[in-house]
Formats: sequence, C-alpha cells, structure tokens
Amino acid sequence: MSSLANLLRHFFPSSPSFGYETLRAAGCATKVGADIAEVIAICSRIKSDNESCLQEWKAAADRADAYLCPSNYCRIAEFYRRNNSFEDSVSKSLADLNTQTFYSAMDLMPHITEGVGIPYETPHRSKTPRPTIISNGNFSSAREVLGYAVATSALERSFIALTFDGRGKGRLYANSDYSSDRTGGRTRRQDKGCDPWPLVLGRVYLVGRAAAFELRAPAIIFIYGVYVDTAFRKKTPALGKFFIRAGWDGNMNAIMRLLVSLNTSFKWGISNGMYSFLDVLRIVEGYTLEVLVDKIKTPILVLDAPDDQFSKGKPRELFGRLECGKEFVEISVHDGAGSHCHRGSGARLI
Repeated sequence: MSSLANLLRHFFPSSPSFGYETLRAAGCATKVGADIAEVIAICSRIKSDNESCLQEWKAAADRADAYLCPSNYCRIAEFYRRNNSFEDSVSKSLADLNTQTFYSAMDLMPHITEGVGIPYETPHRSKTPRPTIISNGNFSSAREVLGYAVATSALERSFIALTFDGRGKGRLYANSDYSSDRTGGRTRRQDKGCDPWPLVLGRVYLVGRAAAFELRAPAIIFIYGVYVDTAFRKKTPALGKFFIRAGWDGNMNAIMRLLVSLNTSFKWGISNGMYSFLDVLRIVEGYTLEVLVDKIKTPILVLDAPDDQFSKGKPRELFGRLECGKEFVEISVHDGAGSHCHRGSGARLI
C-alpha cells in the first residue's frame, strides 16, 4: 500500500473519501483555514457516516473564530449533502455560512477581496490591464476554498486572483442567477496578458478545451491533466457498460443504487453530478480532448501527483499528446504532495 493510501486511511480506515477530504481541510492550515490539532480532534469524533461528518464539522465551524477556519469547516460539513441539493435547506444554510464567514475573514486581511458578477452575455468593459490568475473551480471546489487555497498566494505575489465556483458547488445550488453552462461561452472572459491557473479534474479538461481555441493567454498550468476522462468508466462493471450502450436505463440505475450504497466516493461523485444516475456516466464520456489537443498552441506546464487516487497516469498521457511547448513536473511523494490536487501541500505547490 502506498504512503498516500496509508495517509487517506489513517483517520477513516473504511472511507478513503473521508480521509481525502480531511487532508484537503488540513491543507488549508498554511493559509489559516484550519488548525491541524483541531482537524485531528474533529476526525476522532466522526463515525464514518455522512450525518456525523456534517454535525462535527458544523459544530467546529460554530466554535471556530480564527480567520478562515469557519468557512473551511462549513464547506466540508456541506460536502456530502447531495441527495436533494436544490431543496435542501441545510445545504443552502451551510453554503451561505461558508460565503459569509469567508468575507468576514477577508475584512481582516491586508488585501482587498470583492465578490463580483460576470454577465453571461457580455464581458466587463474595463480597459485597465492587470496581471491575473484565474482559478476555475470544478466538481468539488467552492470559490471560497479557492480563495485561501490559491488566491492568497497569488496576492502575496502581486497578482489579482479571480475564483469561480465549481459546477457541482456553491451558488449553482443556492442561487438561480448562477450559470453552469461551462462549454457555451458567448464572449471572451479575459483580456490579453492574463494567466489562467486551472486546478483539478474538470477544470483541467475545460481549460484544456478552452486552450484549443483561446490563444491570448501567455501560458497555462495544469495542476494535473486529463486527455480522456475515464474516472467513472473504470468503476463501471462490464455489465453496466452493456446496459449503457443498450439504453437499458432502469437496469443500470438499479446497479448504480447498489454501487452508491457501498462506496462513499462513488456515491458523492454520482450524486454531485446527477439528474439521473445513468446521465452522469453518459455525460462524462464527452470529457475528452481527443479531437482538440492538436489545436492547443499555448505553452503548457503539466504537474503530476504520483499517487492521485482519481486520475493516476492521466497527466502523463495528456503530456504525451500535447504538440505545443510543454514541460512535465512530478511533485514528489516524499514531500507529501502525491495526492489528488496535491492536497495538504499547498505551500510546496504555490
């Protein structure tokens, strides 16, 4: 068993998904988004079920008063609430608290943090050029956690930072004014001279897709890369794949109900992206750069986590397919940076 697998199972032997989210929460300690001893204490009281996870992280958020800790703890408390997110008052309350406590903490910081809205049809008309890092959230990233996981380091280096909610998080559920149309942009969202800083699975796919058509960015960083997304496909049994191809939705949904009852990570992934179980598996089949990768001309830095539990080997595959200027860097597992998105090693990464 790898060192990462041991780490993910240290607090929750039967749930590496809980272990990974714990590592993710603890990794924010470098930017005052957690206290290590407090995270350990919280984990000692969680009984490896979703409700216990919610209660303990929410209680910790209620107690915490140190900068960004309440925001981070509210985010993870809400993380597994995916059974009926659009009608879930608990999920909405925690998402709202995540935002409120984040901006309350930002008021105490030496830099300015402002919530902005980008009109869907037309871009902002400011003519002022500014060096900017854009952190585009994806399946599990709220814009607030990107605020202290990415933006604070960017600000320390004199960049402006712009963060977005992921497609499965935050305002997508809590507000009706947020558009989740990630592939149908009508006009440009950035001006020449911006550095897009993509993070995580879908972000890398979506930014890679954008890079095939958007040539103004001077450089792009993939914290890891996905050429063809097979994360769900690999977990789908052969019989299930047959049902999908045959269009036997009822049979496949019955199988998936069994699978989600046995695997927390799979349950969260399906629930966070679903309108129906089977639709998730069909939709992710379109997450590929196969017909677009040759159009990418912007220089690319591809970072790899050698023990990535979701996309191991994917960055190397994408790197081999890129025809633009490129560089591949593996962040060492000896530095504790081997997990998905290098969770828990933000200082090493940024």
